[in-house]
Amino acid sequence: MEQKPFRFEFKYVIDPLTARLVELDLQRFGMEKDPEVRVGQDDYVVSSLYFDSLMLGDYYDKAGGFPHRKKIRARMYHSVFTDATKHVWFEIKEKHDMAIGKKRLKLTNDQWQRISGGNTIDPVKEGWSDAERRVWNDIRWYTALEGRKPMVFVRYVRRPYVSRFLSDI
Repeated sequence: MEQKPFRFEFKYVIDPLTARLVELDLQRFGMEKDPEVRVGQDDYVVSSLYFDSLMLGDYYDKAGGFPHRKKIRARMYHSVFTDATKHVWFEIKEKHDMAIGKKRLKLTNDQWQRISGGNTIDPVKEGWSDAERRVWNDIRWYTALEGRKPMVFVRYVRRPYVSRFLSDI
């Protein structure tokens, strides 16, 4: 289980030339490629399966620009799920005004296959910590309460940079 502290996130649509200039500035100001990027590559694929209610509550909360909202998603850092996929992150991402936080549960390939196949998971038998069980219970609560189902699959390529000096950037 991983709980990310609240952070600030801003997203912009920019053309490829501007993106390259921004990337060069990031490097000039001391940012380096995220260590998660494989040697010899500049990026990695992010694939996310978003869960929402039949009335698309999360979607309309975002479209409406509501300051407090959440989303439930399963995420992996590969383009396709295979038997070789090591893990899938099951996440609750929350936004409060401009601050963003995540509660994440790291599932094994087997656990994800069982969950996505409609089977139940017993956190005690899985050996999960109290914190992992809390995230799992929160995901189950939102899923049951709001009738959430997988609704949207999003895949994109990320070119990530991190700060050498500040761990939060």
